[in-house]
Amino acid sequence: MTKNIPIKTLFATLLFSAFLSSLSASATETVAEEHLSAEKEKITATIRQIKSYTAALTTFRDTFNAIPGDMSRAQVRLPHCNAVLCPALPGNGNGRIGDSTARKIELFKDERHLFWVQLANSSLIGGVDNTLSAERAWGSAFPSSPLGGGFQIYDGDDSQFPAASEYAPKANGVYAILSNSLNGDLSEPDAHFLTPIQAAQLDRRIDDGQPLTGSIIAVGDPVCFTHRNGVFQYDEEGAGDKKCLSLYIRLQG
Repeated sequence: MTKNIPIKTLFATLLFSAFLSSLSASATETVAEEHLSAEKEKITATIRQIKSYTAALTTFRDTFNAIPGDMSRAQVRLPHCNAVLCPALPGNGNGRIGDSTARKIELFKDERHLFWVQLANSSLIGGVDNTLSAERAWGSAFPSSPLGGGFQIYDGDDSQFPAASEYAPKANGVYAILSNSLNGDLSEPDAHFLTPIQAAQLDRRIDDGQPLTGSIIAVGDPVCFTHRNGVFQYDEEGAGDKKCLSLYIRLQG
């Protein structure tokens, strides 16, 4: 024989079930808020890091009248440098960091790597290994980013940005490349790791918030951009969480 459940018991059960549901929803909201807070902190830390590279580059040029990575006789002008750590390369002293071509960076034989070595040897930046034990990795030969991936250097010569949209402006100046390519080659299949939301937040806080204008130029999967009101923009709604973009961030020029 089936027993009738008392009304009070049934009501208490329903209240408890609702209480558990509210706890679950509250926990979900808390996790989401913590994620947003962590992302905001990473964006802020990345911006701080970029500004430190701008300041380091300016200080180096003002102090030594040379560009880091391109310095002539760096082995005798910089502390802790020698002929191996700071070798004399054919392009040293020509006012350019490398030659704007995307190719494998040979450690201690490429000005794009020596850029970081010479800044570190001058005590202007941290986060890189400026000894012969440096490895081709983020946080070793090249600085890592709080968002993932890391930074390479690119010196524009007033030609098109490598791997950029045809609508992008010409590259002119010294840029930090924020990507997942240890060679600074944004045509590599796994080069892009930023989402449109992350890229847009960085762009808005440093520049004008537009992917193809100003001091930040975005490169990546075309599906991560959109045209809205006649303006080329980051697709934060349709592809907001897709890891599909890299950024050229002008430091000087």
